[in-house]
Amino acid sequence: MSMSPESSPESSTESPTPSSAVPQWPHAATDFSPAGLSTAHVPFTFAGWWRRVGALILDGFISTLLLVPGALLVALLLLAGPRRIYESTDRFEETTTFEGPTPAFIVAAVIVGFVWFLATIAFYYGHIQGRKGATWGKKALGIEVVRQDTGEPMGFWPGIGRWFFPALLGNLSVGIFSLLDGLWPLWDKNKQSLHDKMMKTYVVESKPNG
Repeated sequence: MSMSPESSPESSTESPTPSSAVPQWPHAATDFSPAGLSTAHVPFTFAGWWRRVGALILDGFISTLLLVPGALLVALLLLAGPRRIYESTDRFEETTTFEGPTPAFIVAAVIVGFVWFLATIAFYYGHIQGRKGATWGKKALGIEVVRQDTGEPMGFWPGIGRWFFPALLGNLSVGIFSLLDGLWPLWDKNKQSLHDKMMKTYVVESKPNG
C-alpha cells in the first residue's frame, strides 16, 4: 500500500517560520506587537516600585535645582529694575508709602519666570526623558521609559505629556489621582502607573550598556 504525500514523514516536518526569530519582550502586554522592535531594548525587566519612587524623589530635587536660576533671575529683575512710589491706605485711613518695581516690570519679570519654567520642562522631560529615554533621576537608578509598542524612547511631545497630564489631573483631583497613580504599579501586571497607560509607556530596567 503506497503512502500518500500528505502522510509522508518528510512532508510532516515543518520548517521554522521567520517570525520565530523576532525578539520577544519577556513581560509584554497582550496588545504588544514585536514588529519593528529594536533589539537594543530587549530583553527587559519592568522597574520595581521602590526604584520608581526613588527616581521620582531625585527628579523632583533635580528639577527644582534647574528652576532656581530662573527664580534668582526674576528676583534680580524685580530688585534692580525701575522703581516707583506706591501708597496704601488701611481701614483707619492711615496712608503708608513704599517703593517697589513698576507694574510693567513686574509683568516682564513674571513672563521671564514663566518662560524659564517652560524651558526647564521642555529640556528635562521633553528632551532628556522623551528623546533620550530617562531623566537624570531615572538614569541614576538604572531605569528608563520606553514606548510599549516599539521599546524605543517615546519622543519630545509625549515626554512632556507624560509630565503634564499627571500634574494636571493631580491638581484637579486635589491629589487623589496622584495617590492612585503612584500606587498603581504595585498591583498592575505590567507595573504601569495610570499615566503610563495614558501615554502607552513602560518603565523598565536599563540595559547595562544603556
